[in-house]
Amino acid sequence: NILVDPEAAQIVFQSNLKVVMVPLEVTHTALATKSVMQRVLDLNSPFAKMSVDLLSFFKDTYKRVFDFDSPPVHDPCAVAYVINPDIFTVKHLRVDVIYGE
Repeated sequence: NILVDPEAAQIVFQSNLKVVMVPLEVTHTALATKSVMQRVLDLNSPFAKMSVDLLSFFKDTYKRVFDFDSPPVHDPCAVAYVINPDIFTVKHLRVDVIYGE
């Protein structure tokens, strides 16, 4: 998301608000494996099917572009932090976003 709007990211990081970032180094370890997708399908709902359809699309993309066998689940990692931050190790760091020409 920072790649899409680095100026906005820099404003957020300089806002003096408490900002928590779950980086790709973390989200790339949380994968929607075949067993995870089956557990979602087993919920037997239209939302579960749509979720697995989206994950399957991303699975193909991540395999082709990054050679991942399973797609990472970026947004659920951020939601997991909001629900239970104790499952994460947090480092307090300064973040500067360098952008422009």
